[in-house]
Amino acid sequence: ERFIHLCRASSNTALVSMVDTILAPLLDHIQRTWSKACSKEKNSAMASVFLGLLRFHLSLPRSILDPGRKPVAKVALMESEIESLEGQIATEMVYRCMTRGSLMPNDELRGRVNNLKRKVSNQKKKVIARDTTTSFSELY
Repeated sequence: ERFIHLCRASSNTALVSMVDTILAPLLDHIQRTWSKACSKEKNSAMASVFLGLLRFHLSLPRSILDPGRKPVAKVALMESEIESLEGQIATEMVYRCMTRGSLMPNDELRGRVNNLKRKVSNQKKKVIARDTTTSFSELY
């Protein structure tokens, strides 16, 4: 019980997500294996199944993106945000031109755009170019 409570309070989200579905049943079957009340063979088999599930889930990568492609996804998100901010800047400039007669851009938005452009250039340096390979289904 105390171990399950500690796992639920963990900062590891993968571990927390497996507490009720894998860890608790695993510990339950291990405890039953040590007790004399139930079939040791059945409980040890079930414990090994849950242990295998635990090992499988812990071996899965946290991100579904290829680490070499992740910066490309970040760049795409940042570039779309830059386009949105530049659209806001243009809209504000047109509005200010019509209402006040000046084209002063919003410095806060300009700063955000410049910051994002700097981040985009840094992320582009992290991109790993891989050769295109055939998909698994095309191999057979």
